[in-house]
Amino acid sequence: MQFVTQLSRNKFLVWPVKNEIKLQRGLFITLLPEGKTEYKRTAELPEMLLKPGMQAQTKNGKVTDILFLGGNEQKQCYCYNLDTDSWRQAGVLPKFHLVTQQNTVQYNEDQTLSFFTLVNFDQ
Repeated sequence: MQFVTQLSRNKFLVWPVKNEIKLQRGLFITLLPEGKTEYKRTAELPEMLLKPGMQAQTKNGKVTDILFLGGNEQKQCYCYNLDTDSWRQAGVLPKFHLVTQQNTVQYNEDQTLSFFTLVNFDQ
């Protein structure tokens, strides 16, 4: 699993990865009171994503969306909405932003900041 979000005490959203890099459809996992488990798949990804950065988006303390940063050659970002089980485009990463090295944080339930570090070992 690349990214696990706990949505409530007994409900999780996980994103499996195939061959260590290729993101698969998400999976809602609900732990039922009688000890059983319920599974539900998300909608298909809009395109192949290779280990994108991911950040849960919240409104009033509740996770509403998952933002996927890059993970494709065009550095296109996508947002998955949990309520509608749908995807939408969500901007593009800057030209020199590293697709595979993401550090993200949601600030004040208003914007997501994405950082990367460039290290020069030659100096």
